[in-house]
Amino acid sequence: MVTILFYPVYLTITFVLSLIFVPRRDYKEYLCYGLITGGLGDMVVVALFQNLFHIIWFKNAGLFNVLGQNFLSPP
Repeated sequence: MVTILFYPVYLTITFVLSLIFVPRRDYKEYLCYGLITGGLGDMVVVALFQNLFHIIWFKNAGLFNVLGQNFLSPP
């Protein structure tokens, strides 16, 4: 159970630290850029290489398997 929850807890701690250390006036801009380049970029790449080209696949995704995609895939 600890290995399953490690990455979501790590993300939560990192998010809280970013709320503390990133100035409030800049946070919205950085959050938008982060979601676009990080989250959506990762989804597009995984969708292309996993579903279209069948070059990569995730084994034992377990809790993180959402609609055939690996949600919260660690780097």
